[in-house]
Amino acid sequence: MKSSKFFAVGTALAVMLTAALAAGCAATHEHTLTRVAAQKSYCEVQGNIEYWVCEECGKYFADAAATQEISLEDTVLPYSHQVEYHEAVAADGVFSCDGIAYYTCTACGRYFADEAATQEITDAEIFTPKTFELTDASISDASAAAQTVRVYAVNEGENIDLAVTERNFVLRVFVGWEGAAFTDISQGMGARVNINIDTEDNIASGRWMSFRVGCNGQGGYAYFSDTKEIYFSSLENGGKLTNALRENSGLYVTLVRKGGTFTAYLEDVDGNLVKIDESQSFSDSALVKCTLGVHQGYYATEEHPAVLKDGVLVIGTTDPAAAKI
Repeated sequence: MKSSKFFAVGTALAVMLTAALAAGCAATHEHTLTRVAAQKSYCEVQGNIEYWVCEECGKYFADAAATQEISLEDTVLPYSHQVEYHEAVAADGVFSCDGIAYYTCTACGRYFADEAATQEITDAEIFTPKTFELTDASISDASAAAQTVRVYAVNEGENIDLAVTERNFVLRVFVGWEGAAFTDISQGMGARVNINIDTEDNIASGRWMSFRVGCNGQGGYAYFSDTKEIYFSSLENGGKLTNALRENSGLYVTLVRKGGTFTAYLEDVDGNLVKIDESQSFSDSALVKCTLGVHQGYYATEEHPAVLKDGVLVIGTTDPAAAKI
């Protein structure tokens, strides 16, 4: 009988505890949910899944009934890059570089170490860079029909596309017209030769910068592509530049680069350097290539192409006077 009495008391306590727990559950607040719509991920924008958040307690749920609680991190979708795989490469020449395997996004152009595009890297981490002496640079011979002549760096007699990483240097080259008399090239539309200077950033931004030398009925002139013509007649002793142009059907040009600033000098008939113009519109990134070109409508024919005299380009000291050969 005693045990029955204790059983009855225990049962009563259990009933009371169950009732208390039920009362506690009933006290839990009813979630006030706000729906967050799903957003697609892009290269530069992270997306999210559809989810609900309670305005009162701040909890996140995967369903409108608030039965599947999740964390805020669970709602985030990774960036969505369109990746393309590139195999590792081994240097196969003097100017080529070793490179690790990597991925590029065809949409935004960024580099990644993994296919999931979670480990972004730079091109400097992909390729083992090489540098070369600037004085190794020279210009290939121009064919009779060439309108544009590429600049190369020479290594063991082989011409390779020029790539100069230094930000401060002098470039000196002769520009003119092969076998053409001054009286010929100054008639009609006149003549003009561009030294096209392509840096990495300028190419990427679609800015094609150049220094130009020409002549017309008003005389000889020169200027950067972002400035205005400067006629030799407006310069002190500019007549000596005209004389050099008459004698050689062209002029020696010295371009001094200091970062993104290029300063142009021309060499007169006595070999003196005359400052012509300055431009701050170039990028200070690596020099990718130089070309010599003639715009349509200006004097250039198969018999008298634009040329780079002696096939020599001097790149080196930042002192323009010392760059003479």
